[in-house]
Amino acid sequence: MAALWSDEATYRPWLNVEVLAVEAWSEIGATLTLTRSATLLVDAATELERVISSRARELRDMSMVGRTHGIHAQPITMGAKLALWALQVRRDRERLEAELDEKIYL
Repeated sequence: MAALWSDEATYRPWLNVEVLAVEAWSEIGATLTLTRSATLLVDAATELERVISSRARELRDMSMVGRTHGIHAQPITMGAKLALWALQVRRDRERLEAELDEKIYL
């Protein structure tokens, strides 16, 4: 019976509320940090795509040996190889942007 009237029993509900509030704020902070990080990644990927595309145009006529599983294959150009890389960077950036638009509820 003494436990019912102790200070611990009196303040336990408020302690639980405080713990839940701190957890909620921690989740909001993590969400904001992830959002900012993803935004920085999108900006960096945009710049990377621009640089790779520019270099692909410069090297569009430079021939090189293509490779398939480490074996010589049909000749290609360095520009084509870089252009494919730029397309991959673009696709990944667009996927990240789509996730940012879909998952952030702030």
